[in-house]
Amino acid sequence: MTVCRIDSSIPFDSNIYLITGRSGILVDCGTGLDSDNVIEGIWNALDGLRLSCVLLTHCHADHSGGLSSIVREFGCPAYMGTLDLGREFGTLP
Repeated sequence: MTVCRIDSSIPFDSNIYLITGRSGILVDCGTGLDSDNVIEGIWNALDGLRLSCVLLTHCHADHSGGLSSIVREFGCPAYMGTLDLGREFGTLP
């Protein structure tokens, strides 16, 4: 297993990490304001592997804002905790 940081040119993007082994798991995906560079960095770090999923640590915009671009590019599912999911969609306080 290898863990690498995916760089973004946006200084307030969250730390974006890719864990690779038999496939890749992305932890957080930044704001989405630099998605092209983040996606390029992910492709380079995957080095032929498949991105199996995105794990969001929580739903703040600097961690989850780029999710739609990542999911669209890689066709993978995304996961976050149920409390954050409820807050994101207005079903929890």
